[in-house]
This record gives sequence, structure tokens and C-alpha cells, in this order.
Amino acid sequence: MGLGSSPGVTNLMAACGAKRLSRVREVKIRVGGVSTRPAPGPFNPP
Repeated sequence: MGLGSSPGVTNLMAACGAKRLSRVREVKIRVGGVSTRPAPGPFNPP
């Protein structure tokens, strides 16, 4: 999602999914699409 909506939306989606299950021991969330070497620019300060 990005643009400031995460982690809020991510937490809500995990909670919604957990409510549908009878038992939840753990929730693992992974982030995709985040560069490990972002290019310098106005949105990626050094």
C-alpha cells in the first residue's frame, strides 16, 4: 500500500483475517517492493 497507510491498514487487514480463524498463534507480515538501495532524491533523503 505505502504512502503512509501502512502499518495501519496492514494491522487492520491482519486483525480482520485473524477474526475469521478459530485460533491464531502468530501473524507474520512481509514487505515487498521496498528497495534496499533507494536512489537519492526528494523522497529519499541521504
